[in-house]
Amino acid sequence: LEAREEDVAAARLEAGAYDVAVLDAPWYPAALSHWLAVAAAAVRSGGRILLALLPALHRPSAQADRSAILARARTLGSVSIEPGRLRYATPRFEREALATAGLGVPAAWRRADLLEIALERPSRAEFVAPT
Repeated sequence: LEAREEDVAAARLEAGAYDVAVLDAPWYPAALSHWLAVAAAAVRSGGRILLALLPALHRPSAQADRSAILARARTLGSVSIEPGRLRYATPRFEREALATAGLGVPAAWRRADLLEIALERPSRAEFVAPT
């Protein structure tokens, strides 16, 4: 098993050379789309892309953002979603701010859905980095 941690902006990944890509991209449509494009180019046909997908109630545009990402994902292969599967540790500054406000918060209350794409075809498109 070989694992690589890459900065998506500077990644030099061999096309189709990887079995799996695991992404925790910023939850903004342009960034998610770019990260997904990089992964789709790097993962071999038949491989998997695992992506943290923003929750449906994350912000007012979350439903539309999710729909756009899911539409893109479906162009790459079959898609499955495990709702609430991923948990994030609450950052210290957030815990302290909430405690100061008299609110108790569990250590890992923030969740995301796990999106899995079974890549059926390699991506050959050109992609532009988000601005």
